[in-house]
Amino acid sequence: MRIAIGCDDTGFPLKEPLVAALEAEGHDVLDLGTFSTDPVDYPDYARAVGQAVLRGFVDASLLLCGSGAGAVIAANKMRGIRAALCHDAAAARTSREEADANVLCLAASGLDAKDAIEIAQTFIATQYEPSEKQARQMTKIGQLEAGLLGADKAPIKPDLTDAKVASKAAAAKGPAKPAARREAAAAPAAARAAAAPERPAPPPAVVNPPPVLPDPLKLPAVEETLRFLESREFLDRLWVKDATLWKGDAATVRNRLGWLTSPTIMRGHSEDIRGFADEVRRLQYSHVVLLGMGGSSSTGAVFNETFGSKMGFPDMLVLDSTDPGAVKQVADGVNLSRALFVVSSKSGTTSETMAAYAYFRGQVEAASSPRPGMQFVAITDPGRPLDKLATETGFRRTFLNPASIGGRFSALSFFGLVPAALIGVDIKILLERAHGMVETCGNEVGVRGNPAVQLGAVLAGLARAGRDKATLVFSEKIRSLGPWIEQLLAESLGKDGTGIVPVVDEPLGAPTVYGDDRVFVALVLEGDDSHDAALLKLADAGHPVLRLVLRDPMDLGAEFFRWELAAATAGAVLGVNPFDEPDVARAKENTTTLLTEWRRSHRLPEWPSDVEEDGIVLMTKSNKKPSSVSRGLAAHLAMAAPGDYLSIQAYLTPNAEAWRVLQEIRVALRDRLRIATTVGWGPSHLHSTGQMHKGGPTSGLFIQVTGDDREDLAIPGAGYGFSTLKAAQALGDLQSLRDAARRVIRLHLNGKQSQGLQQLLQMVQGLAKRL
Repeated sequence: MRIAIGCDDTGFPLKEPLVAALEAEGHDVLDLGTFSTDPVDYPDYARAVGQAVLRGFVDASLLLCGSGAGAVIAANKMRGIRAALCHDAAAARTSREEADANVLCLAASGLDAKDAIEIAQTFIATQYEPSEKQARQMTKIGQLEAGLLGADKAPIKPDLTDAKVASKAAAAKGPAKPAARREAAAAPAAARAAAAPERPAPPPAVVNPPPVLPDPLKLPAVEETLRFLESREFLDRLWVKDATLWKGDAATVRNRLGWLTSPTIMRGHSEDIRGFADEVRRLQYSHVVLLGMGGSSSTGAVFNETFGSKMGFPDMLVLDSTDPGAVKQVADGVNLSRALFVVSSKSGTTSETMAAYAYFRGQVEAASSPRPGMQFVAITDPGRPLDKLATETGFRRTFLNPASIGGRFSALSFFGLVPAALIGVDIKILLERAHGMVETCGNEVGVRGNPAVQLGAVLAGLARAGRDKATLVFSEKIRSLGPWIEQLLAESLGKDGTGIVPVVDEPLGAPTVYGDDRVFVALVLEGDDSHDAALLKLADAGHPVLRLVLRDPMDLGAEFFRWELAAATAGAVLGVNPFDEPDVARAKENTTTLLTEWRRSHRLPEWPSDVEEDGIVLMTKSNKKPSSVSRGLAAHLAMAAPGDYLSIQAYLTPNAEAWRVLQEIRVALRDRLRIATTVGWGPSHLHSTGQMHKGGPTSGLFIQVTGDDREDLAIPGAGYGFSTLKAAQALGDLQSLRDAARRVIRLHLNGKQSQGLQQLLQMVQGLAKRL
């Protein structure tokens, strides 16, 4: 028999002996948690075991909680669940035999394992065999559940024929299987419902039809792009991995095309990944900490923010920053002895990731863990330094990703799927959705019937026509997909002086605040019309709008592939190599030089301070120093021209309040200057939009914002701390932008970050009235 078991923290001690006893009898047991004595809410587990029954995953469920009273109430709130609180074997037998209970609730307080096992065994072994009276009573229970016996209705005298027939049939055939029993019990209720007086049909739900938007595919620039792709036989050449479709060394490009077959390849690894996730769950880890930068962690962040942790699976924290405050937030947010650290790096040498690993490895070892390596998992390419490190230091597991899959194209590989599985996301469904998109994008459909190539043609064709600011709009539930797309487009296409500027998380405004350099792409869940009115206004104002609909969040699997192929398509149209990142190394080299200087003198060279005002220091390296910070900032913003974009690079401690203020700043400047705005946390943006900032179009206007760190955390073996590393990265980035002749200033916030940001907001709001 298939049995689900769930418990709260009070019932946890009884769960293990119950599972062992039931499995010894040959039952299949689905353990839904909890997995420790840490406090939890019992309604969550009542919901889990009830859904397991309703979805047909199991034949019956067991629920172990405190007194059991609240748990049985919670379970019975679910239509189709018949939960019974039983204190002995006789009550368990009665609940099954007479009431066809499908969830057994046990009062764990004061109940020993022996009695719990006896009650559960009796419950499972008993069949539903009601008398005529009991069948009649079950019919009325069904009517109550269906709302047919409300307070304003008299009891309906049932016709016992159906119950008698069902009872005789059950006696003739022997014990019924659980599903058959449920159908037999439901039949009288269905008959009674049919005989009941007719109720007026409820009014149909109001579903607003999606807006009718002009088709961007019919725009001349897009039509021309589609013809170009057809003339180059793009699809036929793509699927045979013809690397000459793109600029660059053919052999190198060909070695970066593994993402085309990643959904198919990874289907063969899905059971292994799921098995590992189940192992981690059973080991009762409370947290998974994902250490990575850029493409090595961005997909995990999408899954974490979209789905959260499934009940019974560990919670996830993602660390993609060298800010000491961010590192401390993670360290303070986990129980170190029950945390699993996933070290994710394609190259195996990513400085930020390896610094985070060194720090947390030191913390685990300092806690006297008997086998510290068992709290670490690696995801990397074969033969990389991280692969060797994992072997030498005893990591629990190493996942070796195909080397032919680039970092930002790795969503549907180990880099994305392992973190997803660890928090309970069903990667099998994700891969099925992805594979469906792969088949839809095959070369049989042609360029004009291919959803990914169409998207790439819209983006690239309109970019060539001057609309190179791809403004992304999302349903709230899938909003976290934005930063992933941002990196994919910026790093793949922002080079050789061209590219597409992805605009993410910029709140929608009135059509009048936008220039004619925008194209809007909305990704919305089916039935979500929250953005439709705004999108229609934008379309009416002449802005191209493309609306993509997802059935549900699991369609993210399909979207990852759609956007990867769209980026590759756009790269072929724009004449760039979408698989390299030639300008990323500049900031890294500058940072390395600065850190070498730090080791020698314990100082970092600073830009000269021009002026200070209200705790904000302005640094421009300009020959003409402004008389105040506000005047200097105003002069910088005055350089904005139509077609430019403003990039705010915040080397600050990432938190919700800081993000809120930065959003207010960007919107105020967007509305006044009528240019696109982006905001990125430093240094993680170096692995996301950094390539576009240095190698893409020269239309960027940059404001780097730095601040004082409240404390530093030493990086074991480095000779410096996270604060120094972040400061060196900020200076290295600043110098790289200057070397690329970008328009950039730096604003440093003295004192508390929150106060400094408020001062900056007030300054910007004042300037917005005068610019």
